[in-house]
Amino acid sequence: MVGGCARRSALAGMHKARIAVPRLKTTIGLSDVLRATVLVACNKCNWRAAFNRDGLIAAHGADYPMPDLLGLVAAPGCLKVGAYWDRCGVY
Repeated sequence: MVGGCARRSALAGMHKARIAVPRLKTTIGLSDVLRATVLVACNKCNWRAAFNRDGLIAAHGADYPMPDLLGLVAAPGCLKVGAYWDRCGVY
């Protein structure tokens, strides 16, 4: 019966152990962009711009997600940024 007790205590210890599971990266961040210039355009208003990647990293951080950044670099004064139905076409 001694072996059974040892097995139970080993199994009990497994329930207490925490395993560090790496998080999956779901978006591209500024640090993932390899080009020095980030080109942005809108398919609804024909607006285009170019931004320095290092300047964007300095302003927003290297891990800032690109989908969130699109709302910030859209055409100045664009009323469709953040709209629910008729969204801005920046890409």
